[in-house]
Parts: sequence; structure tokens; C-alpha cells
Amino acid sequence: MYGANAQAVIDEYVPPAPVNHYVNSKIAMEHIARTSAEQLSLLIAKPFNYTGPG
Repeated sequence: MYGANAQAVIDEYVPPAPVNHYVNSKIAMEHIARTSAEQLSLLIAKPFNYTGPG
């Protein structure tokens, strides 16, 4: 979602920089979900690398 970003720390506040159609579809679904946020209780998870070496 954040592309080849040169920032040392990448968190959910970094603007998206999609590099392929799959990522574009994920961003589109997030925008669609946000349009229903007033009617639904939503939690949008953006799991980062949670598995390290080994």
C-alpha cells in the first residue's frame, strides 16, 4: 500500500503509494468501507510485517 517509500518509519499516516492493481483494490475497498462508517461499526486493520527473520 505504501510502495517503495524512503521513510525510516512507515505507519498508517503515510499517504498510500500503490504500485499495482491489487493494492489499488485494497485502497478502494477501504474508501468504500469508510463511506458506510456512520451506519456500521468498522475496524480497518493494516497489519505490517509481524513476522521477523526465522
